[in-house]
Amino acid sequence: MAGRIYISGGGSAEDTKQLDELFFNELPAGSKFLFVVTGFQGDPREQTARQWMIDLLLMHHRPDLICQMAYDLNDITSLADYHAVYIGGGDATLLMNEMDDSGFERILMRFNFYGGVLYGGGSGGGLIMGKYIDTSSEIKTVFRTGLDLIGRYSIRAHYEHMREDWSSWPVKHGGPLLCLPTDVGVVFKDGKIESTTSHRYKIFE
Repeated sequence: MAGRIYISGGGSAEDTKQLDELFFNELPAGSKFLFVVTGFQGDPREQTARQWMIDLLLMHHRPDLICQMAYDLNDITSLADYHAVYIGGGDATLLMNEMDDSGFERILMRFNFYGGVLYGGGSGGGLIMGKYIDTSSEIKTVFRTGLDLIGRYSIRAHYEHMREDWSSWPVKHGGPLLCLPTDVGVVFKDGKIESTTSHRYKIFE
């Protein structure tokens, strides 16, 4: 049975506090998870990611968890020792290109299929969980595919209700678009939305 997938709309540690709490509460005491930060290449956040995660674990009273950093996906050949994979934000196109080139995409999908828990954070990490990732102005390649792990959904992060109309997007892409404001998170199980931290999300179908 596939593992749960946690998807954040982005934002600060305070914005994602509810979703993070759900995620960390699922991890057994002393378990190990992988923190993928390859989307931050060339970004100052790459250098501060480890300390950011340490602070996040302390904030949620989970210093017992073991975090292994992943700066190069070519170095990861197995996820057998991990209970979860936390994919940070950054450049979604870069993340997907690296997953494709390194073969990590297959490893990650197999991991989730057999019960491994995934977290897509910082918007970029959430986008790649969907069927397509061209839901941001920064992504120029139309119909760029993602991991396609959440049914037929694609993800739009940092969604602003009053300023954005994505009604034509599902018609072009042939599937629903789940739009998440910055402080909203969702939990998927077997391709369906199992729970949310708020009902302030929007689905265009």
